[in-house]
Amino acid sequence: MVGHRDHRRHGCLVATTYTDGEVVGTITWTAGPNTTTADVVVSGDIEPPTEWWRLTHPGQLGGQASAGE
Repeated sequence: MVGHRDHRRHGCLVATTYTDGEVVGTITWTAGPNTTTADVVVSGDIEPPTEWWRLTHPGQLGGQASAGE
């Protein structure tokens, strides 16, 4: 396991694990008539949040969803 991300499914927190080299999505760039798409690939470890980050971001720790979600 390289890292994980918690997300909500039916109101419950669910952890998703990723492995190094796994494709987790795509991104597309468009400039004028030119378009290109590339895979988003997991690379390396994803560190958990520090205690300081947890203290200063309480709304992003699985409580109420923010307006952008």
